[in-house]
Amino acid sequence: MVAKRPIDRRKSAAVVLLALVMLGISTGFAAVASADLPNLHDNGDGTRTVTWRMNTTDGLALQGVDLANGKVMLPWRPHNLTWGGPVEFAANVLSSDNLSYETDGISIRGDPNNYVADGNFSVAGPWSFLASPSGNVTAGWESGFAVFRHNSPSTETLWDTLDSATGWFSSPGSQIWTNTTGQREGSGMLGLNFSLPSTPASYAGVLYAAPLNWSRYNRLLVWVLPLDSGSPLTFNVTAFVGTTLRGTTPQALRPGWQEVVIDLSELGASRDALASLTLRLNGQNVPLTTAYFDDLRVGNAKRFDETARVAQTFMKPNATSSALGNAVLRFNWSLSTSSGAASVTGFVNVSGSSSSYERAFTRPPGPGWNGFVADVSAATAAPGAYGVSVRLEVVLDNTSLSSIEAGVDNISIVFPNRHNGTYLSQPVALGAASEFFRVAWSVSLTGSTDVQTALRSGNNTNPGSATWSAWQTWGGSGTYALALPGAAFVQVRVDLMTANSSRTPVLHGMDIQTRHRATQGFLVSSLFSIPEGDKPFRWRTLTAIWVGSSGSTVSFSVGDGNYWQSLVPGSDLSRTVTAASIKWNATLGTSDGLVSPSLEKVDLVYELRPTDWWDVAAIPYMPYVLAALTASVLGYFGYAFTVRRMFAIDDIFLISKEGRLMMHNTRRMRADRDEDILSAMLTAILSFLTDFDREENGNLRRFELGGKTALLERGKNAYLAAVYSGRVPRWAGKDLRRFMDDLERRFGEVFAQWSGDPQDLQGLKEFSDRFVSRLRYRRVRERGGRGS
Repeated sequence: MVAKRPIDRRKSAAVVLLALVMLGISTGFAAVASADLPNLHDNGDGTRTVTWRMNTTDGLALQGVDLANGKVMLPWRPHNLTWGGPVEFAANVLSSDNLSYETDGISIRGDPNNYVADGNFSVAGPWSFLASPSGNVTAGWESGFAVFRHNSPSTETLWDTLDSATGWFSSPGSQIWTNTTGQREGSGMLGLNFSLPSTPASYAGVLYAAPLNWSRYNRLLVWVLPLDSGSPLTFNVTAFVGTTLRGTTPQALRPGWQEVVIDLSELGASRDALASLTLRLNGQNVPLTTAYFDDLRVGNAKRFDETARVAQTFMKPNATSSALGNAVLRFNWSLSTSSGAASVTGFVNVSGSSSSYERAFTRPPGPGWNGFVADVSAATAAPGAYGVSVRLEVVLDNTSLSSIEAGVDNISIVFPNRHNGTYLSQPVALGAASEFFRVAWSVSLTGSTDVQTALRSGNNTNPGSATWSAWQTWGGSGTYALALPGAAFVQVRVDLMTANSSRTPVLHGMDIQTRHRATQGFLVSSLFSIPEGDKPFRWRTLTAIWVGSSGSTVSFSVGDGNYWQSLVPGSDLSRTVTAASIKWNATLGTSDGLVSPSLEKVDLVYELRPTDWWDVAAIPYMPYVLAALTASVLGYFGYAFTVRRMFAIDDIFLISKEGRLMMHNTRRMRADRDEDILSAMLTAILSFLTDFDREENGNLRRFELGGKTALLERGKNAYLAAVYSGRVPRWAGKDLRRFMDDLERRFGEVFAQWSGDPQDLQGLKEFSDRFVSRLRYRRVRERGGRGS
């Protein structure tokens, strides 16, 4: 029983082998056909037709065309006509009555005249520059603007630095001392430790016992630092004038250093013999705390309130409306410096015979210019003479250094007098006849303003002709659907309207969304080769089914990819095309952006040429007959060897270290049509390489691939993968290693420096045939130091 089982297996294998042979014979005599593109059909009259239908991209390379619903057509191309600002509108204008092109858009043009002469102060002539009555504030002209100034020195005299307690005494219940850290100025400061009871009028202080003659001064200044006591404190100064104790008004203290200014005139007009001068801290319920005094000065207050001005008179010849927007005043001003002043205030004034306008302006000092805008319509409605002036009021009441500088520039008074305006463009070419989808308008509106936007389309540069559509209109900003007929040109119109002569709508931009067919595209078939059984042969003709309209074309050419020969479908190819492998090229074109030709099918027809009776190889199907006879005779004797080694090398892949495909070879006859299979195998191998490269021990060399087995070998400069069908013999890995070694010896330097150019690998595929086509690989023997 045990001895019979191998015999049964051999018989079964022989039956399978003979069945495969007969299947090959029957396939050879059947009508030639294929499920892949192209399809080959026997016409029954000695001719064959090779057919490409446009159902899938199999067997076709598309460039600039779309394939859908069994047709190849030129694709739609989106195109936007975008005017993002006034530059584009101005470049395409036909007319723009009463409009102005500004930086941010198109607006209604107003009266541009500035009725103030030389408002930018390029010269001093038209202006009057008037200083304050006492000359403390000046007005003058500098190159390009008017300037106001006041400068005065400090009147202060340092009387006591308070760096030590010499000459000073503390009030009862307090302690005076000197601190040399944290002082405001100098090398020290006077400290006072004190507390105050709940009794009203309680105080603590430091007293200067010697008499003082301060008749020349009316101000005392001292720095005071009260530490946080939790209770409010005030500060004042007392002194005896004769036998009378007099004091100044108490001033509230806050935490931190502060300069306290005392008006000495509150001690009386006679201050030539002040006695027991005391710096007092007043409060109630103050726990033990400390206060510091530093840098005591005396001086005389600078006190004034004065104004300087710049002014001119202008003439207004016509009456305007008193409604808002009919007269606008503008100017720029700066206050670069303002120190040692109680206040600095600017005023602008416009006055006529019947009315006037005045407004104050101020701000903290700082660099740069500030803009001022005011409506003066009511004050300037009547014709006649008007005065415009800008003045600066400076108030001083201090002893310190004072410095004020202010500037005025670009003074203008305009009477806009705006009226409605219209923009109209030239006919604008879209590049091709186009379909219209949407338009987006960008417009700014203020009170009493409005816009109406409009588009129309046509097919020539004469908008008055019959090819032009009616206007489609909208109002304001937004995106709107277009109902314009498809055309090659478009025209733009925008009406800008206002009910206020000082206000204008602003047109910022426009974006029109369109599409048109691409002007040209093409597709190329894969290379079709005449089967060996159909030779000798000759080409008959190329025919095609395509649909087009006026302005659309499809042109054809044939070749092998290295050359192309133009042809007219239906013409005789027998005298011009002789190659056994052929491609065709179809170029689709249109001069009308709204239409495209559509290609549905391409046929190539060839005929079988008669042969001499002794030309056995040329007789159709004779190779299959001879193969069948040979297989029948040898099948039985070779079945044992074949069954035990029933395998084949289907594909080999040589892959660079960077993962690029360097070479692919296969025994499959239709490898050029198995692109999906080839892509899947290559993807799986590249994925496997990721793990293989990390396995330094090299054990990861074999994996299953869609019912087949792949072996992987790593060389110095490349990877080699072989895909086997059937049972892989034990010696397959050894053969693969030998082949990899031969590849490295023969092409190793090329592999190491390969740039990706296939031309650098010439001879590689032919060299690999010895591995793919043989049962066992025989190593290349070295002769004289070179591979044979």
